[in-house]
Amino acid sequence: MFERFKQYKAKVELETGKKVKFLRCNGGGEYTGNTFWSYLAEQGITQRITPSYTPEHKGIAEQATRTIMDMVRCMLSGSGLGKEFWGFAALTAIHIINRLLSTAHKNKTSFESWFGSRPSIGHLRVFSCTAYRHIPSQTRTKLDPKGQRCQMIGYKEESGSRVYRVNNENTKQVLITRDLIFDETATEDRTDAYIAQGQ
Repeated sequence: MFERFKQYKAKVELETGKKVKFLRCNGGGEYTGNTFWSYLAEQGITQRITPSYTPEHKGIAEQATRTIMDMVRCMLSGSGLGKEFWGFAALTAIHIINRLLSTAHKNKTSFESWFGSRPSIGHLRVFSCTAYRHIPSQTRTKLDPKGQRCQMIGYKEESGSRVYRVNNENTKQVLITRDLIFDETATEDRTDAYIAQGQ
């Protein structure tokens, strides 16, 4: 957790040009070690520890978590994907939420408040829709198929808005690619079949 926090701090300070001033946490052991405390003090970061088992003290975080998990449940039930894909659904939910207008940001999106520019939404696709991935010529022979059927399970944030995460339906391998043709209508057929099975 300590190394992840240092990476996060470096990233947000570089992107925003602002310093991290405080860290609110629940007092878990990963946040209260001497090394972590020393680092926070050295960086001038105030640590605000909330009492254990008191979600009312973490209102914004609890509300955000509830919103994200509600979206995750809907996305998974509508996709026919198993629970093992919940992490990809959560990242996709966050990607979408950050591109919605928010009264907390004076009717701007979180993306716009963070980066200073309006987000593009033209790349958004239906979660779990069918996507046909182009297979580069360098990785196939002349007789191999040029594409493979996958499911769109999210976006690769660090690589730009039009880079996607897809699940190869045959190998169950998660790939990152931008060369895709989408069929968003195929999702409806899969959902109907999923419901008919009584799952």
